[in-house]
Amino acid sequence: AKFDFLYVKGAEVARGQIMASSVGLLKLVVDAQCQTILGVQIVGDGATELIHLGQMAMANSTVEELACAIFNFPTLAEAYRLAAQKAIGLRSKAPDACCENVGVPDGVHA
Repeated sequence: AKFDFLYVKGAEVARGQIMASSVGLLKLVVDAQCQTILGVQIVGDGATELIHLGQMAMANSTVEELACAIFNFPTLAEAYRLAAQKAIGLRSKAPDACCENVGVPDGVHA
């Protein structure tokens, strides 16, 4: 099995910049083939307040759903969305380019 490791540093998140925090890291471990979230590791300010989101994502979300989820801004939790966007290659596209029909039932238009 092949795994992707996606990193987001504290300075990449707006809240991290506001806090002047240059330390901190969120890492998603993603199955490269089926894009399921296999693990999350967090180091830095607020890690204990953020790890439960990773547990929920592993149990209930795909990496694409996480990439398109709405997070409060500016918060450190936004690092999850940024890491997931890296996983599916969206960081260079428009922020809403991926999310048109994620989680929308068949026959319903977003």
